[in-house]
Amino acid sequence: MSKSSFKHIDCSIAQTLEIVGDWWTLLIIRNAFHGMRQFDAFEAQLGISTNVLADRLRKLTAHGVFEKRPSAHDGRSFDYRLTEKGHDLYPLIVSMMDWGERWAPNGQGRRIELVETATGHPVSTMAVRNAAGDALTPQEVTARPGPGADETTVALISRSDA
Repeated sequence: MSKSSFKHIDCSIAQTLEIVGDWWTLLIIRNAFHGMRQFDAFEAQLGISTNVLADRLRKLTAHGVFEKRPSAHDGRSFDYRLTEKGHDLYPLIVSMMDWGERWAPNGQGRRIELVETATGHPVSTMAVRNAAGDALTPQEVTARPGPGADETTVALISRSDA
């Protein structure tokens, strides 16, 4: 069965996937974090068809991940800039990059190394951390229903066979 929409699933992950859950969208967002803003630049670097790129940019703009502005360099084109909502996807992109370097390496070393701009020091890999800053494993974290949890969510996180 092919996915047409996750709108009916009351789950934060499903709703995130509804907005950014396809490969072109995540690569477009990745490129935006590397400073790319113009339609032609996305198209050329990704090798994506114009209709798919236009659709993804339209969707990301409609969902407030990008803001579309007239280009300062060319009055006929537009820049696509990450909004605050878009910037909040940075940890997701970095986590995916870290996972890919660990589990799908190219055998020649890291493809991209992140360093702190002010110091040039390497950035630590992403982790779920406690209040003291210590990395936690999934076994050290418990999910519990929040105030917005529906019956399906309560049943999911209350499973005893996991």
